[in-house]
Amino acid sequence: MKKSENFLNEIKEKYKNYLKLLEIKIKQVFEEKVLIPDFITRGKRLRALSFMIILKNYNFLNEMTLNIAISIELLHASSLIHDDIIDNEEFRREYPTLNKFYGNSVAVLSGDYVFIKSLEFANKFQNFQIIDEFIKTSKNMVKGELKEELISTEEKLKEETYFEIISNKTASLFEYAFSSSAIIINENVTHFRELGKLLGIAYQIIDDCEDFFDDIKKGKIT
Repeated sequence: MKKSENFLNEIKEKYKNYLKLLEIKIKQVFEEKVLIPDFITRGKRLRALSFMIILKNYNFLNEMTLNIAISIELLHASSLIHDDIIDNEEFRREYPTLNKFYGNSVAVLSGDYVFIKSLEFANKFQNFQIIDEFIKTSKNMVKGELKEELISTEEKLKEETYFEIISNKTASLFEYAFSSSAIIINENVTHFRELGKLLGIAYQIIDDCEDFFDDIKKGKIT
């Protein structure tokens, strides 16, 4: 097991009670006649954990604030469901995607429903600033996806374009985790948002490098 995985498991152990409650709430969402992809229940929960760690250190982590962590993970889940439809993916983390198993129509509606539920959980905290952060995040994620779809392969290889796309598609959710936590603990939102952005970019670069080298090992051209 990699050192990073050991470290992540140690953190998860410290927050296991909150993570357990988060998993229960997420499963309840998918039990509302919405199909749950297997990969959703096996995620790392990095974004939610980032939020939890900050709030725990300020003694603000409780069942009410946990609603924001649930919102973060559901927003992430809805984006993955829609990404799989756009990319026509059949598997994610070795598990069948919703579009493979049930078709695009069911997958689109499920993704839409999960997105609405993520907004519902964000709204449970009754804070307009957090809702504003949610809207900004959702908008940036869509902008990143649209940019990736509309440009040429050559354009995607440019460094500036790469960072623009991952800043919107990936880092936005980390920004939401950090900015919403800053609002709750009454810290500088701009500074926290920037920290989240940098963490999200670093995470995506590492993830892309791992995928690249895995493909080389398998003899695939990427």
